[in-house]
Amino acid sequence: MDRSRRRFIGGSLAAVGAAASRIAPAQALGRRRRRNDPLFADDFNRGDRTGWGGAWFNQRYERRWAIDSRRGVYRLPATENTNFYRPNPVLVLDHDVADVDVRATLSTSNATARIGVAARATGYADYYVAYLSPDNLLRIGRCGHHDVKNLGKKKMGYVANRRYRIRLQVRGSGPVRLRAKAWPAGTAEPLKWAIEVIDGGPDALTTKGAFGLFFQHATNRRSSTARVIDFAARSEGRGTTTTPSITFSFTGPPRASTITAVAASAVPAEMWFEVARDAAFAQPVHRTVAKRTNRALVVKGRLDFSSFGESSLVYWRALARRGGVTVVGPTSSFRTGPAAGLPVRFTFGSCTRWQPTPKRSFEHARLKLPDFYLHQGDFGYVLSKVIAQASDTYHDHWTRMLLDPGIAALTREVPLGLARDDAEYGVNRADGTTLRPFTIRAHDAMNGNPGPYYETRYGDVSVFSIDCRGFSTGKGVPAETRSKLGDAQKRWLKDSMRAAVADQMALLVVSSPMAFGSDASPEGWRRHYTFEWSELVDFFQTLGAPVLILSGDAHGHRLHEFPQKNLSPDVPRIVEIVSSGTEQNRFFDDIDPQFLIKKAKGSGFGLVELGAEQDVGGQRTRTLTLTAVKTSDGTPFWTASYLVVRGVGLLPIVGG
Repeated sequence: MDRSRRRFIGGSLAAVGAAASRIAPAQALGRRRRRNDPLFADDFNRGDRTGWGGAWFNQRYERRWAIDSRRGVYRLPATENTNFYRPNPVLVLDHDVADVDVRATLSTSNATARIGVAARATGYADYYVAYLSPDNLLRIGRCGHHDVKNLGKKKMGYVANRRYRIRLQVRGSGPVRLRAKAWPAGTAEPLKWAIEVIDGGPDALTTKGAFGLFFQHATNRRSSTARVIDFAARSEGRGTTTTPSITFSFTGPPRASTITAVAASAVPAEMWFEVARDAAFAQPVHRTVAKRTNRALVVKGRLDFSSFGESSLVYWRALARRGGVTVVGPTSSFRTGPAAGLPVRFTFGSCTRWQPTPKRSFEHARLKLPDFYLHQGDFGYVLSKVIAQASDTYHDHWTRMLLDPGIAALTREVPLGLARDDAEYGVNRADGTTLRPFTIRAHDAMNGNPGPYYETRYGDVSVFSIDCRGFSTGKGVPAETRSKLGDAQKRWLKDSMRAAVADQMALLVVSSPMAFGSDASPEGWRRHYTFEWSELVDFFQTLGAPVLILSGDAHGHRLHEFPQKNLSPDVPRIVEIVSSGTEQNRFFDDIDPQFLIKKAKGSGFGLVELGAEQDVGGQRTRTLTLTAVKTSDGTPFWTASYLVVRGVGLLPIVGG
């Protein structure tokens, strides 16, 4: 390893200590800031090291950023070029102000990348920016979770490897006034501002926040390296500790008496969860310390609701504290399972595209008042090229999905199960031999599932969530030994379903990320995994209990009935509902018509409603209603109804 490489990786503690007086000089020297002193300044004139040290914070924790040759360096990979929006801010923490004048000297190796400055960062994704863009423009924008709203622009030439001075000024709150200018380093600063705009909209950022630098990937499918020569922020205000914020929070599928809560903070903070019987949290039942899962600032905690009765509303929330400042996340809730024989309602979906926003299917799913929601994979379609680079890109993508208002509103009211399909595993048509192993750790860090496959009992409904990718043998083995589940998961599934039958569960539900028996495409079970499919069909038939299969991945809304073997063919024991493509407009017709009852195309999700138990002539029965719901307006594509008869099967209700 050469000398410069050793300096780049190892850094120099002595140099960092000596540089303390150059970072936020007034605070470093322990004296009052003089009138003309910047609130914060950095000239990066210190020894090589990984990261920038001091108060600099990078939410994209696996980026290659360093001090190299007395310059701040930030490298963006080519793998992100296919994303239309993937900002990479690097912020200064604990110097928060509302009114600020930020300026920096920057250059980039690739003029199709974006470089600039940021101010009023009030959370994970909300801040103002001024930056040079590939279309030879200086822009002012307001960044959000899904895109940047352009507030103003001015033509300006922009080339690679030339230094530019960029300045952004933010003032006021009603409305917010923003001004920006940029000019080549070494030339005189223009007297006039290039852009002067007002942001008076409802989403305007009106409070104090962090400031820093703004980078975004190139658009020419190449990597880029940004270099920062100096940075300064001036303000008449006194900088305060960065206020933490709850980026997202939700609960995973409920267990018998516990549930896993997941939350993230926008900046490093101490976090915990509270549970209460009332929305005001007048008498919290208990407090749970949150445990960090990774460098993405995601935490988890086990919430205990054993003291709550059946069909009870449980209120919970996440809290974060930093520097003596505590913030409270949104009040959320879920309902404990009902007594046996009472109604159960839940929704499910899959194949949620990233680009459309808001995610209207989640809005309509929430309005159906479900007890829980099962997402069966392809949550946002994280591109394989993107997550091949590092897990921080994967986490950033997922965080922005969870920030969508429709998804956030749903997760404040119901638990959320998040399955893994090929997109979550980083490879199209992934199996256990082709998946990217780090995606398992990345996904586990952000979901609230009890495990890679698990059972959820809610009332007298048992849901078995399976993984059809991570344990699959793939097609590279003889057809008779191929498996989508693997031996261990298949044994678990069979044993758990037998136990549910012994416990008199009214309905057994298999939640599969892939179409079980209804899809004739190369991805379906029945084309290349026929032996295992037949084995499972025979097993489900022998259980003597109704089996409902929920399927995703297939991009369509279909209903299939599998007739009972050697019994009445008109009373199936196995029914499959495929409801896939919540915001997905590409649909395929690879359908096996043998068992097809209903079908539809269009974006939508599934709704399952199990009615209250009734005694009909001494026979215990329930109504089961299955609906494929349109994303556009929440109305049905189609609805089918059954009479669930214990020991008999699922009797179709004519006209249902």
